[in-house]
Amino acid sequence: PLGGSSAFGEVVAAIAEHAFTSSPLPVILSLEMHCSTKQQEKIANELNDRLGDLLSRSNRVASTPLRELHRKVLIKMRLDKGGVTTDPLLRSLV
Repeated sequence: PLGGSSAFGEVVAAIAEHAFTSSPLPVILSLEMHCSTKQQEKIANELNDRLGDLLSRSNRVASTPLRELHRKVLIKMRLDKGGVTTDPLLRSLV
């Protein structure tokens, strides 16, 4: 569970602050969605607001040279088995 927007926001803020302190290699956030589209929108906004330019916007991460992914956060997302429609902003981050 999301555990409240502020708890999720605190986790994302900690990632933004500490993700690259020991290595420039990309960080992969694996999100499994078991929430409503409204909650997904909140998640997308938290990720965008707190990570900003750290988020990878590449549509082809697998073919992107590793050097270009340094200091980037990659989002991996899996929807629940019910196939909840994903928020467009969140979908753009995957």
